[in-house]
Amino acid sequence: MVSTPNSDTNSREHLLRRRRILTTGGIGLTTALAGCAGETDDSDDDTGVTNDTTDDTESDPPSDMDDRGDGGDDTGTATFEITVEHPDEVEVGETHELTITVRNTGDAAGEFEERLEISTLSTDEWDNADMVTLELDSGEREEVVYPELEFSEPWTVQFRLGDTRWQYDIADTKPEYDVTVEYSTEIQAGGTGTYDLPEQLYDGWEWLVIELVPTEGDLNMEDVWFRGFAETEERLYAVNHDSSDVSNGIESRGGLREGGTGIVLHSYPPSPKSEFMGWNTSIMDQSVNGENIISSDPGELYPPVSLEYSISTTSNPENLPAEYADRRGDNEVWAVVSVDVTEGYLNMEDVWFRSQLTTDSRRHELSHDSQHATRGVLSRGMVKPGNTAQALYTIGEGETIEEWGYTEDARQSVNVTRKD
Repeated sequence: MVSTPNSDTNSREHLLRRRRILTTGGIGLTTALAGCAGETDDSDDDTGVTNDTTDDTESDPPSDMDDRGDGGDDTGTATFEITVEHPDEVEVGETHELTITVRNTGDAAGEFEERLEISTLSTDEWDNADMVTLELDSGEREEVVYPELEFSEPWTVQFRLGDTRWQYDIADTKPEYDVTVEYSTEIQAGGTGTYDLPEQLYDGWEWLVIELVPTEGDLNMEDVWFRGFAETEERLYAVNHDSSDVSNGIESRGGLREGGTGIVLHSYPPSPKSEFMGWNTSIMDQSVNGENIISSDPGELYPPVSLEYSISTTSNPENLPAEYADRRGDNEVWAVVSVDVTEGYLNMEDVWFRSQLTTDSRRHELSHDSQHATRGVLSRGMVKPGNTAQALYTIGEGETIEEWGYTEDARQSVNVTRKD
């Protein structure tokens, strides 16, 4: 016999479209049916995914089954065997099929009636998905097929029908990365070479050139412009804004499409000339995949940092070329602050714009000639832990230094300790 699937209008959730295949004595009869369970007030899960795996289970005969004998006799018992075919794993949003086969293995006709329920391993609550009601003669079997299941969230989904349970995984298909990038690097002085580049403003400075090619997905150029770094052993160098003036140079807005090329320039001063380690994307909003991509640290633009510093005064600092050392005024000396990064990453922008040297008579701002000093502070970029930055200030010959530190509008949380 062919029975009609029931709908429980008060049950929780899941619109399940199904078809049934009735098999008797080797003859197959396929009947397409549309059945649905009532929708729930507290669950909005969709069902679905693909992959073929079989899990065979058996259940004891339910206690409320009708016992019917052949030919109308009240002898014999109807017992039922449940077999389930389901995938081992499917992806979020993937349509897949679930097949439940019920066979009457008893010696009498009977009615199979059980509620199909659904849940996840993350909860003890079960939702009513469907009511499976079948009239089966002895030896007869029937398949109930749910051909269009689809799930919208990753989880392990589990079902139960009477005493039979099964489960499978819904895998998260969200890409691990927003974009995959290949890149090459070269250090070049200004002028014509591999790249046609602008002349460097200062003697001895070079360009650290990174040529980016997104191979999967589009690369947000604004993200690179403000949050991409070239990492060396000692520092993270920020993007130089002359990048937009070169052929195929990136810009501060827009995107680089898959397969396109973008040139990124980083000013590379004579010191520290430490070895290039990789392109650092850890602060970028986009997640970037690729060979030699550094995405772990520092992770934020203004991370907490601990510093130790010492101060010395001199008329001609050894760490500053003479052409810049002579720029101090009459009756002035240089105060050289050596800043050791003991923990975290030092954002040099804060030192450049928001540091000050306090004396008995004044608060002095950083001299921008610091960028020419050995390991001098730059206006942008970061110093890695375990390394040193030099910050220079000009003060009057008779002034007494009290302390070095930051202004109140500093963006980093800084723990500062003086060593001397």
